[in-house]
Amino acid sequence: MIRRRVADRRPLRAAAPFLALLLVALGTRPAAAQATGSILGRVLDAQSGEPIVGADVQLVGLPFRATTVAEGRFALAAVPPGEHTLRVQRLGYRTLELTGVVVRTGHATDAVARMQPQAVEVGGVTVQVERLPPLIDPQGSTSRDIVTGRELRELPIDATAQAIELSTGVSEGHFRGGRVGQELYVVDGVEVKNQLEASTQGNGLEFSPSSLEQVEVVTGGFGAEYGSALSGVVNFVTRRGNPERWDGRAALSTDGWAPASLYHGFTALSASAGGPLAFLGSGTTLFADLLLQGMRDADPRARGLTCLQPGDAGTDLDNAIGQLRGDPRTAALYCPYTGAMLPHQAGDKLIGFLRASTARSVPAPC
Repeated sequence: MIRRRVADRRPLRAAAPFLALLLVALGTRPAAAQATGSILGRVLDAQSGEPIVGADVQLVGLPFRATTVAEGRFALAAVPPGEHTLRVQRLGYRTLELTGVVVRTGHATDAVARMQPQAVEVGGVTVQVERLPPLIDPQGSTSRDIVTGRELRELPIDATAQAIELSTGVSEGHFRGGRVGQELYVVDGVEVKNQLEASTQGNGLEFSPSSLEQVEVVTGGFGAEYGSALSGVVNFVTRRGNPERWDGRAALSTDGWAPASLYHGFTALSASAGGPLAFLGSGTTLFADLLLQGMRDADPRARGLTCLQPGDAGTDLDNAIGQLRGDPRTAALYCPYTGAMLPHQAGDKLIGFLRASTARSVPAPC
């Protein structure tokens, strides 16, 4: 039995150093806690004396931060002793710094910060809103497609008819299967009709894509204001000049640098400019647009004669071509449109647009 008691005490003797180390560690924890202090304080409005909630309080140079709660109170714990600077910030108030805040070991330091209100100057905010049309409009009974001016200038088109063809229900100038000419064209609220060709042709006017602010295509459900329309309505809204400043653009499009297999001889020059006319009154603007477009050999036949060059066939054809060129009476019949960059033939366009606008006067309410 004695041996058993001695054997039972051996584990306790082996664990004695670890127990002593544990007691020493536990004994040092209160001492470490006594090596720091704390700051307890309030943040008040210097004018009204009301507590400020949500103010940010931090020690300058140290990672200690707190936010004021009810009654403007805050607490910073485990702060190293010494002299500190307390910085207080809140939106709508001037930033306040309390210097000389002395923290003592094992003590709580009281601090009261009184902040002066300050108006916050906010710069102008520009918000650009792009309205996307809903997929299904439950309030509308009209089927319409709208192409904005920016889209017209970005689309790879050189005629407004190509933009109209992108609308649902329009195919090769036919609206909802109707005949060409059964549609109605409206320019800035004014109906335009080709009186010479009537129902055999479409629009009597042609605009360059860069001269339009919006194109609206209505293919169903249009009201009585479009009484002469049978199959569709195309509403053109032309561009106005910028009322604040002058601006302009120019673009040159050509396939002259394309490979021979892709070359069609297309060249187009588009230029537009607009701005205010202050000397005519506030709100008066001017906008001008020019489109110069040509297709080299768009129609390779001139008055029934094919544009064949010498060397394309035998000697007899070369002699015939020489006779046509040498005779003043027939010189104009042989390929008269193949030399200029922008020839005057089928496919060529020269469209000019000019609009002067004034601010609309709104009558005063009675």
